[in-house]
Amino acid sequence: TKKRTRSMVWTHFTPCKDIIDKSQCNYCKKLHACNSTKDGINGMRKHLWVCKKVPRSVLDDRQTIFSREPT
Repeated sequence: TKKRTRSMVWTHFTPCKDIIDKSQCNYCKKLHACNSTKDGINGMRKHLWVCKKVPRSVLDDRQTIFSREPT
């Protein structure tokens, strides 16, 4: 079964097939932990604030990504 991803953060990251519980930034290719029970997605959210390769259009939409998302 495929795990459902609800967060908009996942539009900026790709799950790694070779490494379990890791995801890769679509812009700088850096790996981040993404285990839902241990790490969550906060590290990925924070990375979008500091990644220098994130396009300006994403930076303008950051508030949507970081605001409380519907469950």
